[in-house]
Order: sequence, then C-alpha cells, then structure tokens
Amino acid sequence: MLFINATNIGLHVMTYFVQQHQQSNVTIQTLASRFQVSPTYLAKILARLVKADLIVSVTGVNGGYRLSQAAETLTFTQVITALEGQPTFQDTLDDATSHCTIADTVLQAEAQMWQTLSKKRLIDLNTI
Repeated sequence: MLFINATNIGLHVMTYFVQQHQQSNVTIQTLASRFQVSPTYLAKILARLVKADLIVSVTGVNGGYRLSQAAETLTFTQVITALEGQPTFQDTLDDATSHCTIADTVLQAEAQMWQTLSKKRLIDLNTI
C-alpha cells in the first residue's frame, strides 16, 4: 500500500503535535516552515484533520492548530483514514472467474499491515 503525499505530511505534522506536549496553538506558517511545504497545501491537509476531529483550529491573534484529544490515543490509522479514507483491500490481481493465490497473499499482507498500524501510537515514536 502506498500512501499519498498528504498522508506522509499529515503523519509528520500529527507526530510533531504529539511530541511537542503543548497545549498552545501552532500556526500554519510554523508548520509549513518546519515541514517545508506550501501553507496552502498544508491548510488542505489540516482541514481534513480538523474534520476528522484529530486537531482543532483556533482563530484569532493567538490562533493556530492543536490536538483535539489526548496524545496517547492517536494511532497511525486515525491519521491515514482521515486523509485517505478507509482502506479497501480489493482483489485487483484476481480474475473474477478464478482463485488467485497471489492476490490472496497480497490482500493478507495488506490486512496485517493495517492491523499493525492500528496498534502503533504516534506517541510511541521517538523522533519528530
């Protein structure tokens, strides 16, 4: 399974929030500079994370973004699902009329990967 660039950035941003252990808001300019991405592109990613209730957006002079829930609860799958949707382990290698062991193997591997990611918490990472 390959993740889109937005998911890669989103995972890095969320890990940054988790490891900062701060309740203060972080501006989009700070995040864009930190991760070397366009503020416009980052705003779209952050909007999806807000919609998924992983972060909150605060307007005003001291506005910005911060986590909306306890850092200890956030997993890789929450971020991935927020940015890419629920995974679909579809049998794209299989011919509709036959059984394909290659496709079965690939689907099993994807399911195991998803299970591993659902158990991996962002707070368990030791790097930003």
